[in-house]
Amino acid sequence: MKNITFLFCLLFLTACGKEKTAETVKSKVVAVNPGSLDYSKYEITKEGLGPVQLGMSFTETDALLKDFTKEEILAYDFGFDGGGKAWLYKYKNTAVFGIVPARDSDTIIGIAVIDHNLKSADGVHPKMTVAELLALSPKLKASQNLLMDWESIIDRENNREFVFVTSDKNSIANYSTPEESVTPKRLDAPCDWIIIAKHEAQQSDCSIMREGKFMYKDSDGDDIIVTINGEAVTEDHKGGKYVLISKIKWISDCEYENMLVMSTVPKFPLAPGTVMNVTIDKVDGNNIHFTATAIGKSFHGIMKKIK
Repeated sequence: MKNITFLFCLLFLTACGKEKTAETVKSKVVAVNPGSLDYSKYEITKEGLGPVQLGMSFTETDALLKDFTKEEILAYDFGFDGGGKAWLYKYKNTAVFGIVPARDSDTIIGIAVIDHNLKSADGVHPKMTVAELLALSPKLKASQNLLMDWESIIDRENNREFVFVTSDKNSIANYSTPEESVTPKRLDAPCDWIIIAKHEAQQSDCSIMREGKFMYKDSDGDDIIVTINGEAVTEDHKGGKYVLISKIKWISDCEYENMLVMSTVPKFPLAPGTVMNVTIDKVDGNNIHFTATAIGKSFHGIMKKIK
């Protein structure tokens, strides 16, 4: 899972709306050992964290978590855009994990593993250093998440994204270009949390994306309206004040490429000609769950068809 309109603006949201610093997000999830919690019940797997599983009903899962208190935050805080809420679960007032349900749905699409006492069967846990991760899998690469202004090391085989909240002064790798995925260099850096996300393709009803009007929200909560008409894709931002135009090319029933043609969004960092690959993971009514990849980074999001 490498860490997005077709949706170009979702990957680079800082250019499209209100900036949010990764350090602010990090301050919400600093974890220490609160003691007396049975962590063995919450083993990290590809599919989730103990009883908290991707694809499950959030309402039913929440009923199983009586030992915890929870705080409502934004899905954006964990790197999920398209609007929506997330929930930070705490034990004795200390963050342990987060749950991200799909926007306008009860289905869990993401889990943030925060407390370093939570482990997988092979010993993987938050706060592992870069050196420890490379010892387990020497081919892992680091990349920049320009949406959230942090770095990631992504283990696709095990469905784990290791998040490093860093800055230019303490980056875990040296990048020649924003799209690079490179071998990390700062080996003593600990990861801040681990993201487990749902992105298996369900090849049904993808035709909903072939034409029409769609909506997602920017970081200010304002609607972005997307219109697809044949090969032409137009996005209206800030009530039509700014526009983004791209060209879509379908390469299978549930996968397409989207090439940026032009943008009037202020300080938009992508050049015309940038191509994004988008896979439709799931269609739930009018909600379209997708995984988009551009310049070496991936992002999960949701759009809603409105016409």
